[in-house]
Amino acid sequence: MRLFLFKHASFGYFLVFTLKQLTMKKHIFLFLTSLFLSYTISTCSMEESAVGVKVTDVILDQTTLSLTVGGAGILNATVLPEDASKKDVTWESSNTNVATVSNSGVVSAVAIGTATITVKTKSGGKTASCNVTVSTTAVSVASVSLNKTSTTLAINGTEQLTCTILPTNATNKGLTWSSSNANIATVSNNGLVTAKAVGTATITVKTTDGNKTASCTVTVTSASVAVTSVSLNKTTTTITIGNTEQLTPNSA
Repeated sequence: MRLFLFKHASFGYFLVFTLKQLTMKKHIFLFLTSLFLSYTISTCSMEESAVGVKVTDVILDQTTLSLTVGGAGILNATVLPEDASKKDVTWESSNTNVATVSNSGVVSAVAIGTATITVKTKSGGKTASCNVTVSTTAVSVASVSLNKTSTTLAINGTEQLTCTILPTNATNKGLTWSSSNANIATVSNNGLVTAKAVGTATITVKTTDGNKTASCTVTVTSASVAVTSVSLNKTTTTITIGNTEQLTPNSA
């Protein structure tokens, strides 16, 4: 009986000891698992922090650009989002015989033709392009003149001024028109002058290229009354040889 109790008691102690061991191992396992997960999360966070904010797009301020041989223009690239971690870009021309591009986006026209300038982000490989057209060397405006240097108009009257730009093959023939006193006379974008009130005003045309100018002084007088008919004091008369008679006109 004692032997039986001893054996069962020993088994009970062993069982308790074993359960305690398993419990300890369970806690150790849970601790190690928790530690591993913490390390993994920390590592991922560090890697994400190292990568930073990814580039999503790049855009250019111009998609087309016209230049003359020897001329230059600048393209500005914007990397998105604004808080992207890496904003480095590279520039490339599809035809360096026509146009080249610097590392800062300055485009230089080399010869007549077309070329595509492409900007590419180093991070993400996002791209944007601008089509460049190169034409012949520009011919500058030397002078501009008007068909009249002075004119007189009645109120509400109009007159078309025309200008001549030299040389005739000037590249940029853009013009702007202005009046020194729009209350007296106005001028349209194509040089049509309209008289508004009695007085004088100076109409000036200026070239976009070179700011060359020419002027016309406009004098505005009071509105004239149009003649609607004319008659004579007589419709018939008889005159003897050697005599004279004064006919008097009547206007209405």
